[in-house]
Amino acid sequence: MEHHSQASDPEIKTTKGTSGASEEKDTDAWDKERSLRQLAVENWDAPIIVTTSVQFFDSLFSRRPADARKLHNICQSVVIFDEVQTLPPLLLQPMLDVLKELANPDRPYGCSLLLCTATQPALTKSESLECGFEKVTPIINKEDVCDLFAKLSRVHYKGLSKGLSKIEPVPVESFATIAGDMFAAPKQQALVILNTRKQARDLFDIVKTKAVEEKLGDAFFHLSTWMYPAHRLLVLAEVEQRLARGIPCFLVATQCVEAGVDVDFPAVWRAFGPYDSIVQAAGRCNRNGALDGGGVVHVFQPEDVKYPRGVYESAIKNTELLRKIGQATPENPASFETYFRLFYETTVPDIGSCAIQAHREQLRFKEVDEQFNFIDADNVPLVIETAKMEDGGTVRDWLAAAKAKGFLTLEEWRKIQPYIVNLAWPVSERTRTFLNRTNSELVFKNDDPLRGLRRMHISDIYSDGKNDSGLDVSCAAFADLANYNL
Repeated sequence: MEHHSQASDPEIKTTKGTSGASEEKDTDAWDKERSLRQLAVENWDAPIIVTTSVQFFDSLFSRRPADARKLHNICQSVVIFDEVQTLPPLLLQPMLDVLKELANPDRPYGCSLLLCTATQPALTKSESLECGFEKVTPIINKEDVCDLFAKLSRVHYKGLSKGLSKIEPVPVESFATIAGDMFAAPKQQALVILNTRKQARDLFDIVKTKAVEEKLGDAFFHLSTWMYPAHRLLVLAEVEQRLARGIPCFLVATQCVEAGVDVDFPAVWRAFGPYDSIVQAAGRCNRNGALDGGGVVHVFQPEDVKYPRGVYESAIKNTELLRKIGQATPENPASFETYFRLFYETTVPDIGSCAIQAHREQLRFKEVDEQFNFIDADNVPLVIETAKMEDGGTVRDWLAAAKAKGFLTLEEWRKIQPYIVNLAWPVSERTRTFLNRTNSELVFKNDDPLRGLRRMHISDIYSDGKNDSGLDVSCAAFADLANYNL
């Protein structure tokens, strides 16, 4: 069974009591005021569940019956975490505490945990991570890991390691220069990954213009989360086909292409970013090991340096520190442990200073639920009504029947999910103002005003061809997006 956020049970709204204070509705009541969409929940009652880390941990730390209803099915399970390095460091204390409880042989849960990634984080207990795991069994011993890293080396990095005699800065490149280098790549096949969607869109526009000038007008592509999932799959299918045929292919993307995307470019450019992200990007270069001499991963610094703030910026600073001490060497698996120890030392709160843990100790479930945010952002699902569905109709036509009855069933949510763009930005009181300025409206009037499914009144905000870039954030309705580091 596959379970994503769009099939989740919406939050229960609060009402004013007779004293004027906020009172919660009876969360177990199935009265007429409860949205029928709340019946569309998953109970994880299948032998194999494929879900997200967000859904898994949000359910564990939620106080809502709809989330707790599935937790008993975690018992006696093998819980496999893919890309485990993406767990948010600010929440590592409560998350690792819960995982240790589930896997504790002296407790009745009976779970086993499997942590998978090509860039294994340092999650064992240490001075930099006092809350880490104490009993970990490597599937492959360190000697064999080092041997495999050497045998499976398929790329060369330029601009990442420091020079032999001095610390050389990461080369600064303009987007015009990067575009020119892309067109000079082997087979005219190149991938560039940027840190922000705005940067990726800016470079894509330059590449698009250059491709048209050189009469390669169908060879440029874009991938970001400003494109709905079905659109990204359409683009990826075309990219994979062109790579297999050995014809020109220029892809500009964000970090969304770094994990779980099976593309094989002879040359990759990665904007300087978190160490693990750079190495994950290298996994898209000479992926199948077919190039004599290996592929090349160019690490560069854009002229207009802009990073997502917070933990991402801290990760970049620690990557620079790793360079300065001469240990930014991806062919050495020990470099990842060094990087993550540096990273966790500056980002994971000290034991005793984690508010969520303090609330858990006092059984304050309401406060735990409110403060545990796996993604520290407001996410607003925006349905692209002009998208064409597999049966040939548009999402707008298909939604009409659902809007008439006032809710979506679980199957209907699954069907519409590939045509939703999730807008996200840091949690802020400005969220409501932003939604008003985008001229959007809730698809269902009784939905959550901040997180409910929305549609736009503008018909031409999205372009969904193979060579298009999705949501047009340059239009007036999205004028404030630049202020949210997207």
